[in-house]
Amino acid sequence: MINPKKALDNIIKNDDVNDIDAQKNIRLKLDLNENIYKAPINLLSVIKNISIDEISAYPSYFEVIQKIADKYKLHSSNVEISNGIDEIYQAIINAYLEFDEELLTINQDDYYIENYAKSLNIEVKKINLTKEDDFVFQKKFLCDSITPKTKIVYLQSPNFITGELIKPSTIKELLEEFRDILFVLDCSYISYCEFCNFEDFADLINDYDNIILIKSFSKDYGISGLRFCFVLANDNIIKNIKKIKSDYCVNCIALACLKLLINDEKTIEKIKESNALAKKYFLDELINLGFLPYKSEANFILCDFGPYSDFYYEKFKRNGVITKNFKKNSPFNSCLRITIPKLGAIKYILELLNKKDLLVCNLDGLVFDTIESSYAALEKTFGYFSNKKISKNEINSLKNLGSTDCDWYAIKYLLNKLQIFTPLEDIISVYRNIYRMQKLIDKHKLLIDKDVFLRLSEKYDFVIFSQKFKDDIDYEIKKYELDKYFYYFVTYENVFQGKLKPDSYGLDMIKKHCPYKKIMFLASNVDDVICANNADVISIGAICPSFDYNAMVNNYKHLGASYILSDIKNIEQFLSELD
Repeated sequence: MINPKKALDNIIKNDDVNDIDAQKNIRLKLDLNENIYKAPINLLSVIKNISIDEISAYPSYFEVIQKIADKYKLHSSNVEISNGIDEIYQAIINAYLEFDEELLTINQDDYYIENYAKSLNIEVKKINLTKEDDFVFQKKFLCDSITPKTKIVYLQSPNFITGELIKPSTIKELLEEFRDILFVLDCSYISYCEFCNFEDFADLINDYDNIILIKSFSKDYGISGLRFCFVLANDNIIKNIKKIKSDYCVNCIALACLKLLINDEKTIEKIKESNALAKKYFLDELINLGFLPYKSEANFILCDFGPYSDFYYEKFKRNGVITKNFKKNSPFNSCLRITIPKLGAIKYILELLNKKDLLVCNLDGLVFDTIESSYAALEKTFGYFSNKKISKNEINSLKNLGSTDCDWYAIKYLLNKLQIFTPLEDIISVYRNIYRMQKLIDKHKLLIDKDVFLRLSEKYDFVIFSQKFKDDIDYEIKKYELDKYFYYFVTYENVFQGKLKPDSYGLDMIKKHCPYKKIMFLASNVDDVICANNADVISIGAICPSFDYNAMVNNYKHLGASYILSDIKNIEQFLSELD
């Protein structure tokens, strides 16, 4: 295999756009801040009327460049166009940064300009916006972070994550103070700002030779698919950018559409007005629900959902609403960024944010009949390490002891009794190999029909609390098309290493990270009931198929289960009567 350059080791691409699960059954795509009002319909006739001669020849950019220059009262030598913003980022980095120089930027979520710098082994220095400061840009922090190595400062106004505007007067002060530093300012969302416009920034080009303004029409006119961007700067800067970028990067279709759109201010004003009304309503309602949305001058809102952010991200996604979440090491890790949709869609999102009763499910024996596959895997794994057999009655008796509901711990308990001290990791590895190689997971039977889940989901949110690995759970619930109903997972990876049921740690996690009116734990064994009691959660002891009915009832009563469900298939009626 031919290895790439070492610099790529430091680059992490954001794969949100390739999240297959997120792209299924999309109802509202609100993660990339696209213009939800779509492109003007008359662009279709423009595209249809492009001539064969135009398609056959390399495109001419003069007319579009001149229109942009005229719009912002500049000379054509102050304008360059490109195939999306990415190409301009790359050209600027290549044209101006040496390996021993530094790019300074505000913390982003793996944004392109940072990756282009890293690919050339150029140092990237970040200024951290903090939650304590409400993610507000601090000019002083920026100035204090500039060093003799700083060659480029990259800023956004409005910011791509928070929507905060850096005022033209602040940019002017920076340009005056740091004449030897090139300021790259991306204003792609400026058309949504209610008290400032792009012309206010464009005026700086005539007076300063250390600024590059970047603007995309994608957000203005809903033409992200045409991939068009333009740059305004001093003519020397434009000449240097042209030395790096492709001569023919914008295609003739994009050019034809742009000739129609460049001076279409009515469309922008209409979109801006609609966005402002929807934004105010959305902000007010999020505040009323107790969340923390940040003021935005763009077409999106960054909202802090606190410990519930992962839950709501999954709930949105599984109900067709795709939002932008952030990595755990990001300062925005408790936030979601949501493109502002139309009023009807906002009401749908607000419905998803309403608290419901929470039904916590242990999958085995409740959602799926796993008894035969579990017996087989436990028996074979025990035999692998001990060369002995174990009966189903012995397994059932063992499970009723408590703290042995997890098959891996049950096997370890049995082996220890035989003075066979095997590492838990080895037991898990053999058990999972048997489960997969013999396709035992495919032999599970569905106990609760998915139509029942559909009806129950009107009143309940569902959470999985299982000792299994997350990838096994994902496989199982996807196979039976139940994945859309579960929004939070407590699994072996994040609990069961040292926090085995009946320890309440898993349920305490659920109480902390899931919104709810009340929590009910659908228990399938004694450990589940004890765990619910320890966490002060309502427990519903369900009688699992193939287990001794009277023994389970007596165990549940003895342990103080809140309720007993005699047949899991009657859960819908049971919950209705419980209400």
